[in-house]
Amino acid sequence: MIRGFGAMHESEALDGALPHDRNNPRAPKYGLYAEQINGTSFTVPRAKNKRVWTYRIRPSTCVGPWRAYAHPTWNLSYLEARPEIALRGWRPRAIEAEHDFVDGMATYGGAGDPATRRGFAAHQYAATRSMERRAFVDHDGDLLLLPDTGALHVRTELGHFSLSPGELAILPRAVTFAVDVEGPSRGYVFEVYARHFELPERGVIGANAVTDARHFEAPVAAFEEDDAPFEIVAKHGGALHHAEREGSPFDVVAWHGNLTPYRYDLEMFVPVGAIDRDHPDPSLFTVLSAPLDHPGENAADFVAFPKRWDVTEETFRPPYFHKNAATELNGILTGPDRDQVFGRGGLFLTPPHTPHGVPDRAIERELDREGDAPSRLGVGERWMQLESTFAMQLSPWALAAPHRDPAFGEAVRGVKKRFRREP
Repeated sequence: MIRGFGAMHESEALDGALPHDRNNPRAPKYGLYAEQINGTSFTVPRAKNKRVWTYRIRPSTCVGPWRAYAHPTWNLSYLEARPEIALRGWRPRAIEAEHDFVDGMATYGGAGDPATRRGFAAHQYAATRSMERRAFVDHDGDLLLLPDTGALHVRTELGHFSLSPGELAILPRAVTFAVDVEGPSRGYVFEVYARHFELPERGVIGANAVTDARHFEAPVAAFEEDDAPFEIVAKHGGALHHAEREGSPFDVVAWHGNLTPYRYDLEMFVPVGAIDRDHPDPSLFTVLSAPLDHPGENAADFVAFPKRWDVTEETFRPPYFHKNAATELNGILTGPDRDQVFGRGGLFLTPPHTPHGVPDRAIERELDREGDAPSRLGVGERWMQLESTFAMQLSPWALAAPHRDPAFGEAVRGVKKRFRREP
């Protein structure tokens, strides 16, 4: 793996396959074809411009004709609904049917139409078999892949890597990939239609801590010389299409650029926090952001809650009662396997400005706590959160799913009155 987020990387699987004095030689070595993949428009400023030059056995044009691919649970049906206002929760989705990564994908909801390049979508895959002679490419946006059950092996045009619960992968727009599983597997997939994922600014934190670019890993070139047909499934404008390709799409012998997949181990995140009083905002633990037009407004902020100490004094330590301006979508990446919303693989939604907080029993525990001894948080499980400026619309599948918990949210409605006239 090659370390460094956002850098111009290069890799070759055969000596001399990568040209160094030009991008598009008349006759590339080894009889390869030069092909550029752009993740941004040509004239996007250099600091934000994304592209990769590949040198491959066959060009990507060796595919077609395209046909519609009907998928019952991976679609834009959420656009038919108005934004959700209620607190919603789902228990971990069962891993039952014999599906691969593509056919086992289901959309909980999202915001915006990918044709406008603004918005996001939240999905979950449940797979029991690998993508054999099959690959997928997303034309609509970057994918953030977060397994919660089962190790994966991800093959991309630019190389291969493994991925386990507690790690994330960024699979950029227009880069073809396939997911192989070692057994029953499940995980979250967040899709951003806006700009690419970026590292958040550190601001007054300074030059260090939180996410560090050197901890992100890009794959090295690895190619398959395979002449048998492959099925390519493409997502374009929210719809799925498929076509037959002559030979494996994983035939890139060399590449250079910055439109690359990445793997990141969430254990590498270096947290900062309150060291005297008050509860910090969850944005303090932001790992990645997909920006919009105005600073601080993002299509998606991915937050992962790390192991950390709470040393605050005379402070209500559980999450405070809140009406947030953003959508919050929360899940559990690692931890106990429980058939409840707060189990590994569960998911719960807090819409913008919908009041939320902790139940009465948590308040009682906090009020009964003696002293302010430091407490260790996040040990044995890892929670995550996706925040978005956009209000989320739910899909019919999400609302009708058998693992939706219709009672979710009732506990916080039962907080009792504690007011008294005396302080």
